[in-house]
Amino acid sequence: MNPCRILCLFTLMFIAACSSNYEIESDAIRSEQNSSAAPGTNTRLVQRSARLEIEVDNVDQAQSKINMLFISNQGLIESTSSRSEKRLWLSGKVPAEALDTVLSELHLIGKVTSESLNTADVTDTVLDIDARLSNLKQLRERFRALLAKASAVEELISIEKELARIQTDIDSIESRRQQLLGDVAQSNIHITLRQKAVLGPLGLVGKGFVWVVTKLFVLN
Repeated sequence: MNPCRILCLFTLMFIAACSSNYEIESDAIRSEQNSSAAPGTNTRLVQRSARLEIEVDNVDQAQSKINMLFISNQGLIESTSSRSEKRLWLSGKVPAEALDTVLSELHLIGKVTSESLNTADVTDTVLDIDARLSNLKQLRERFRALLAKASAVEELISIEKELARIQTDIDSIESRRQQLLGDVAQSNIHITLRQKAVLGPLGLVGKGFVWVVTKLFVLN
C-alpha cells in the first residue's frame, strides 16, 4: 500500500479514537482534580471583575488615590482615558484575593453611584481544554514517531505538515488556557470618575426654587 495512504488511514483512525474518547477523558480529568482536592476546599476556578462609577470632588486627586490603592494591593492601572477634566476612565487589575478589599477602599474615595460585580465559573472550560491538549499532545507524539521512521520525501512532507498543524492548535489552546487562568488569578476593575458639579449662585437659587415647588405638592 502507498505510504501516504497508510499515513492518512492512521491519522483518520487516531483522530476518530480521540473524538470518541474525548468526553471520557474530560470526565476523568475532572474527577481526578476533584478527588485530589482537600476536603472543604473550593476548587472552582472563578473569574471576577468589577465596574464602578464614582462621583468625586476632584478627578486628579481621586486618580492619585486610586493609583496608590492599586499599588499597595500589588495591582496595576493598565489604561486611562478622558474626554474632559471632569471625567476619567481607568482600567486595571488586582490579585483576585484583594478584590474585595480594593472595592471597599474605592467606596471611601467618593460617592459610588453605580457598581456591578461579574463572576464566571471557568472550571469546566479549563478541564475540557486540558483534555483537548492531552489528546493533541498524544497525536503529536505519534506523528513524531512516524517522522523518525519515514524515508520517502513525500511522506516526510506530509508528516511535517500535519505536525505543524497540530502544534499550531496546541499553541492556540495553551494560550487560551493561560488567559483563562490569568483572569482567575487577576481581577479586572473598570472605574469611571465623574467630578461633582459645583452650583453657582443662580444654580443654588434654581435648586432652592425646585425644592419649594416640590414641597407645595409633596410634604414627605
